[in-house]
Amino acid sequence: MIDLYNAKEQEFKEPLDNKEFYHAVEALPAAERAKFFASLSGLYGGCDCAGPIDYHLYGLRKTGDVYAISGCGIYLEGHFVRCSGDDALAIWDKASGKFFFAIAPDAAENGKRSGKTKTFPLLDVWPVSARAQFQDWRKNAQWSEGD
Repeated sequence: MIDLYNAKEQEFKEPLDNKEFYHAVEALPAAERAKFFASLSGLYGGCDCAGPIDYHLYGLRKTGDVYAISGCGIYLEGHFVRCSGDDALAIWDKASGKFFFAIAPDAAENGKRSGKTKTFPLLDVWPVSARAQFQDWRKNAQWSEGD
């Protein structure tokens, strides 16, 4: 999560640097909470690496008042970037101050998310802007430019 603390936009620090975020994560079921934290570890600035995953599917993204963080437990093995966990998404809706989470199991092998995802809370209560970020994430849209 070092990218969050070194982010060019100060606001990117906000979602993971407050007790509301940790309180929201604590509301997740224990098994999912552990997966979520493991999957968000290893986010870092861009790299010119190779590997079995598409590095551009992960990182930070901001559209309007929605801040989204996507990760899979990224780590480097030599020059290769790999995932060590499930794909996870955290969304902070600045307007409401609420957090939304999604986990896509079994996506780490090739960096592409399958249709199987769990959302917290249920997707139908997410605001439209957060749902749009979720749909991009689920459909493997390029998340970051990797710089």
